[in-house]
Amino acid sequence: MILSRHRANLQGSRIELEILSGPNHSPRYRDWLLDPDVNALLEVRRDPMGAADSIADFIEDTDASENNLLFGMFVGEDRAHIGNIKLGSVDRNNRQADVGLLLGEKKSWGKGFGTEAVKLVSQYAFDALDLHKLAAGVLDGNTGSAVVFKKAGYQLEGILRDHAILNGAFVDCQMYSRLSTD
Repeated sequence: MILSRHRANLQGSRIELEILSGPNHSPRYRDWLLDPDVNALLEVRRDPMGAADSIADFIEDTDASENNLLFGMFVGEDRAHIGNIKLGSVDRNNRQADVGLLLGEKKSWGKGFGTEAVKLVSQYAFDALDLHKLAAGVLDGNTGSAVVFKKAGYQLEGILRDHAILNGAFVDCQMYSRLSTD
């Protein structure tokens, strides 16, 4: 099963998730990756310019992937692109995947859009893809993401000690998970 063939849009009460492809992402996506407030706790913080310059390639590669889905998060009548949520890499043998969230528009922070997106993509993963477990890593200091995953029904599973370097120091990574039976 090639995941890119799963083209369903996911409709929530205030947000719509749509598979990102070349033409439907916002030019603001590049700005998000270059914004130190947005990228501070993302892997792209190491090379934000490189990430920003390769957005089209990233979207194309993810769209063609057999193991990943990248949804854009769209809100309002004007369908403003406010962020992305990624499901992948899907492990079909063990029926599990990771969830990654980028809420790029700072004016949308703290308004529940991230929680709604995580809930939507989680339900899709369980129902349409028949996955059993979803996991998400949250670096220390990213309290917003920790709140999002907890509100979406994820439970703290453990701590990966000194898992990443942030601002020259090692930080822990909190691992959250949700099961289809939760």
